[in-house]
Amino acid sequence: MKRTRKIIILNIAFLGVILFSIIYVDKPLSAFVADELMGIKQFFFNFTFAFDRLSYHILWFITLSFVLGLMFLFNKKTKELGFILLTLCFAHVTASAITNNMKMEFKRARPNMYFQEDGKTVDFYNEQTRDYSFPSGHTSFYLSLFLPAALVFRRYSPYILFIPAVIALGRIIQNEHYLSDVLCSILIVFNVCILLLWLFYWLDNTLINFKNKRIEKRKTKYNTKLAK
Repeated sequence: MKRTRKIIILNIAFLGVILFSIIYVDKPLSAFVADELMGIKQFFFNFTFAFDRLSYHILWFITLSFVLGLMFLFNKKTKELGFILLTLCFAHVTASAITNNMKMEFKRARPNMYFQEDGKTVDFYNEQTRDYSFPSGHTSFYLSLFLPAALVFRRYSPYILFIPAVIALGRIIQNEHYLSDVLCSILIVFNVCILLLWLFYWLDNTLINFKNKRIEKRKTKYNTKLAK
Protein backbone atom coordinates (compact mmCIF):
# COMPACT_ATOMS: atom_id res chain seq x y z
CA MET A 1 0.00 0.00 0.00
CA LYS A 2 2.85 2.39 0.82
CA ARG A 3 4.54 1.65 -2.50
CA THR A 4 1.31 2.35 -4.38
CA ARG A 5 0.93 5.66 -2.56
CA LYS A 6 4.52 6.61 -3.38
CA ILE A 7 4.02 5.78 -7.06
CA ILE A 8 0.82 7.86 -7.20
CA ILE A 9 2.56 10.82 -5.53
CA LEU A 10 5.51 10.43 -7.90
CA ASN A 11 3.18 10.46 -10.91
CA ILE A 12 1.37 13.58 -9.73
CA ALA A 13 4.69 15.35 -9.05
CA PHE A 14 6.08 14.29 -12.44
CA LEU A 15 2.98 15.52 -14.26
CA GLY A 16 3.34 18.85 -12.46
CA VAL A 17 6.97 19.14 -13.53
CA ILE A 18 6.04 18.31 -17.14
CA LEU A 19 3.31 20.95 -17.19
CA PHE A 20 5.62 23.51 -15.59
CA SER A 21 8.29 22.68 -18.17
CA ILE A 22 5.85 23.12 -21.08
CA ILE A 23 4.78 26.56 -19.83
CA TYR A 24 8.02 28.03 -18.47
CA VAL A 25 11.11 25.93 -19.25
CA ASP A 26 10.98 24.25 -22.67
CA LYS A 27 11.54 27.14 -25.04
CA PRO A 28 14.04 29.13 -22.89
CA LEU A 29 16.05 25.94 -22.36
CA SER A 30 16.01 25.13 -26.08
CA ALA A 31 17.15 28.67 -26.87
CA PHE A 32 19.99 28.35 -24.34
CA VAL A 33 21.03 25.01 -25.85
CA ALA A 34 21.01 26.48 -29.36
CA ASP A 35 23.16 29.45 -28.28
CA GLU A 36 25.57 27.90 -25.79
CA LEU A 37 25.82 24.13 -26.24
CA MET A 38 26.16 23.62 -29.98
CA GLY A 39 29.80 22.60 -29.48
CA ILE A 40 28.85 19.31 -27.84
CA LYS A 41 25.94 18.55 -30.17
CA GLN A 42 28.07 16.35 -32.45
CA PHE A 43 29.09 14.04 -29.59
CA PHE A 44 25.48 13.27 -28.69
CA PHE A 45 24.58 12.88 -32.34
CA ASN A 46 27.34 10.30 -32.85
CA PHE A 47 26.44 8.49 -29.62
CA THR A 48 22.78 8.18 -30.56
CA PHE A 49 23.54 7.33 -34.18
CA ALA A 50 25.73 4.39 -33.10
CA PHE A 51 22.87 2.84 -31.13
CA ASP A 52 20.31 3.72 -33.80
CA ARG A 53 22.25 1.53 -36.22
CA LEU A 54 21.97 -1.36 -33.76
CA SER A 55 18.26 -0.70 -33.29
CA TYR A 56 17.55 -2.07 -36.78
CA HIS A 57 18.04 -5.51 -35.21
CA ILE A 58 15.65 -4.81 -32.34
CA LEU A 59 13.11 -7.40 -33.50
CA TRP A 60 15.68 -10.18 -33.13
CA PHE A 61 16.71 -8.88 -29.73
CA ILE A 62 13.11 -8.70 -28.48
CA THR A 63 12.38 -12.20 -29.81
CA LEU A 64 15.49 -13.64 -28.14
CA SER A 65 14.67 -11.87 -24.87
CA PHE A 66 11.13 -13.29 -24.95
CA VAL A 67 12.32 -16.86 -25.56
CA LEU A 68 15.03 -16.65 -22.89
CA GLY A 69 12.58 -15.02 -20.47
CA LEU A 70 10.18 -17.91 -20.80
CA MET A 71 12.99 -20.45 -20.38
CA PHE A 72 14.35 -18.73 -17.26
CA LEU A 73 10.95 -18.94 -15.55
CA PHE A 74 11.37 -22.68 -15.02
CA ASN A 75 14.38 -22.26 -12.74
CA LYS A 76 14.15 -20.56 -9.35
CA LYS A 77 17.65 -19.13 -9.65
CA THR A 78 16.94 -17.48 -13.01
CA LYS A 79 13.25 -16.65 -12.52
CA GLU A 80 13.92 -13.01 -11.64
CA LEU A 81 15.99 -12.57 -14.79
CA GLY A 82 13.09 -14.10 -16.70
CA PHE A 83 10.74 -11.47 -15.28
CA ILE A 84 13.14 -8.72 -16.34
CA LEU A 85 13.42 -10.02 -19.91
CA LEU A 86 9.66 -10.48 -20.29
CA THR A 87 9.02 -7.02 -18.83
CA LEU A 88 11.56 -5.61 -21.28
CA CYS A 89 9.72 -7.19 -24.23
CA PHE A 90 6.22 -6.09 -23.27
CA ALA A 91 7.34 -2.68 -21.96
CA HIS A 92 9.19 -1.89 -25.18
CA VAL A 93 6.19 -2.67 -27.37
CA THR A 94 3.64 -1.03 -25.04
CA ALA A 95 5.62 2.15 -24.32
CA SER A 96 6.43 2.62 -28.01
CA ALA A 97 2.75 2.24 -28.95
CA ILE A 98 1.65 4.75 -26.27
CA THR A 99 4.36 7.22 -27.30
CA ASN A 100 3.51 7.04 -31.00
CA ASN A 101 -0.22 7.42 -30.35
CA MET A 102 0.37 10.42 -28.09
CA LYS A 103 2.56 12.00 -30.77
CA MET A 104 -0.26 11.72 -33.29
CA GLU A 105 -2.77 13.12 -30.81
CA PHE A 106 -0.79 16.14 -29.54
CA LYS A 107 1.04 16.94 -32.82
CA ARG A 108 3.68 19.07 -31.17
CA ALA A 109 6.20 20.79 -33.42
CA ARG A 110 9.86 20.15 -32.69
CA PRO A 111 12.17 22.89 -31.33
CA ASN A 112 13.92 23.16 -34.71
CA MET A 113 10.68 24.17 -36.40
CA TYR A 114 9.92 26.65 -33.63
CA PHE A 115 13.28 28.40 -34.15
CA GLN A 116 13.06 28.31 -37.96
CA GLU A 117 9.82 30.26 -37.82
CA ASP A 118 11.06 32.71 -35.14
CA GLY A 119 8.63 31.43 -32.53
CA LYS A 120 5.57 31.97 -34.70
CA THR A 121 4.81 28.29 -35.17
CA VAL A 122 1.98 26.59 -33.29
CA ASP A 123 3.34 24.44 -30.49
CA PHE A 124 0.74 21.68 -30.00
CA TYR A 125 -1.79 20.47 -32.61
CA ASN A 126 0.43 21.68 -35.43
CA GLU A 127 -0.84 20.42 -38.80
CA GLN A 128 2.12 21.84 -40.75
CA THR A 129 4.51 19.07 -39.70
CA ARG A 130 4.42 15.28 -39.58
CA ASP A 131 7.57 14.96 -37.47
CA TYR A 132 6.03 15.32 -34.03
CA SER A 133 7.90 15.92 -30.79
CA PHE A 134 5.79 15.03 -27.74
CA PRO A 135 6.71 12.59 -26.18
CA SER A 136 10.25 11.57 -27.18
CA GLY A 137 10.31 8.35 -29.19
CA HIS A 138 14.05 7.81 -28.72
CA THR A 139 13.80 8.16 -24.96
CA SER A 140 10.88 5.74 -24.80
CA PHE A 141 12.62 3.29 -27.15
CA TYR A 142 15.90 3.00 -25.26
CA LEU A 143 14.68 3.50 -21.71
CA SER A 144 12.23 0.60 -22.03
CA LEU A 145 15.17 -1.70 -22.82
CA PHE A 146 17.09 -0.83 -19.65
CA LEU A 147 14.63 0.35 -16.98
CA PRO A 148 13.22 -3.12 -16.08
CA ALA A 149 16.69 -4.27 -14.98
CA ALA A 150 17.33 -0.96 -13.18
CA LEU A 151 14.10 -1.29 -11.17
CA VAL A 152 15.05 -4.79 -9.98
CA PHE A 153 18.79 -4.20 -9.46
CA ARG A 154 18.53 -0.72 -7.97
CA ARG A 155 22.08 -0.72 -6.63
CA TYR A 156 23.41 -0.83 -10.20
CA SER A 157 20.77 1.42 -11.74
CA PRO A 158 23.16 4.35 -12.48
CA TYR A 159 25.30 2.03 -14.61
CA ILE A 160 22.32 0.29 -16.22
CA LEU A 161 20.66 3.58 -17.16
CA PHE A 162 23.78 5.29 -18.48
CA ILE A 163 23.04 4.67 -22.18
CA PRO A 164 19.35 5.76 -22.18
CA ALA A 165 20.24 8.76 -19.97
CA VAL A 166 22.88 10.00 -22.44
CA ILE A 167 20.51 9.46 -25.37
CA ALA A 168 17.67 11.30 -23.59
CA LEU A 169 19.99 14.21 -22.75
CA GLY A 170 21.24 14.18 -26.33
CA ARG A 171 17.74 14.65 -27.72
CA ILE A 172 17.55 17.92 -25.77
CA ILE A 173 21.10 19.02 -26.63
CA GLN A 174 20.44 18.39 -30.33
CA ASN A 175 17.20 20.39 -30.04
CA GLU A 176 15.25 17.44 -31.40
CA HIS A 177 13.03 17.50 -28.31
CA TYR A 178 11.96 19.77 -25.49
CA LEU A 179 12.63 18.84 -21.88
CA SER A 180 8.95 17.98 -21.31
CA ASP A 181 9.02 15.56 -24.27
CA VAL A 182 11.76 13.55 -22.59
CA LEU A 183 10.17 13.74 -19.14
CA CYS A 184 6.84 12.51 -20.50
CA SER A 185 8.53 9.49 -22.10
CA ILE A 186 10.29 8.69 -18.83
CA LEU A 187 6.96 8.77 -17.01
CA ILE A 188 5.31 6.51 -19.60
CA VAL A 189 8.08 3.89 -19.51
CA PHE A 190 8.30 3.98 -15.71
CA ASN A 191 4.60 3.30 -15.25
CA VAL A 192 4.50 0.58 -17.92
CA CYS A 193 7.52 -1.22 -16.38
CA ILE A 194 6.16 -0.95 -12.83
CA LEU A 195 2.77 -2.35 -13.84
CA LEU A 196 4.31 -5.22 -15.83
CA LEU A 197 6.74 -6.19 -13.07
CA TRP A 198 3.93 -6.08 -10.53
CA LEU A 199 1.79 -8.27 -12.83
CA PHE A 200 4.50 -10.89 -13.33
CA TYR A 201 5.33 -11.11 -9.62
CA TRP A 202 1.63 -11.27 -8.74
CA LEU A 203 1.04 -14.09 -11.23
CA ASP A 204 4.06 -15.92 -9.86
CA ASN A 205 2.83 -15.64 -6.26
CA THR A 206 -0.67 -16.68 -7.32
CA LEU A 207 0.65 -19.80 -9.05
CA ILE A 208 2.86 -20.67 -6.07
CA ASN A 209 -0.07 -20.29 -3.65
CA PHE A 210 -2.29 -22.37 -5.93
CA LYS A 211 0.38 -25.08 -6.12
CA ASN A 212 0.86 -25.08 -2.34
CA LYS A 213 -2.90 -25.40 -1.78
CA ARG A 214 -3.04 -28.41 -4.09
CA ILE A 215 -0.15 -30.01 -2.23
CA GLU A 216 -1.89 -29.38 1.10
CA LYS A 217 -5.11 -30.93 -0.19
CA ARG A 218 -3.24 -34.02 -1.35
CA LYS A 219 -1.52 -34.31 2.03
CA THR A 220 -4.86 -33.96 3.80
CA LYS A 221 -6.45 -36.68 1.65
CA TYR A 222 -3.47 -38.95 2.18
CA ASN A 223 -3.52 -38.43 5.97
CA THR A 224 -7.30 -39.08 5.99
CA LYS A 225 -6.83 -42.39 4.17
CA LEU A 226 -4.10 -43.44 6.61
CA ALA A 227 -6.36 -42.59 9.55
CA LYS A 228 -9.08 -44.84 8.17
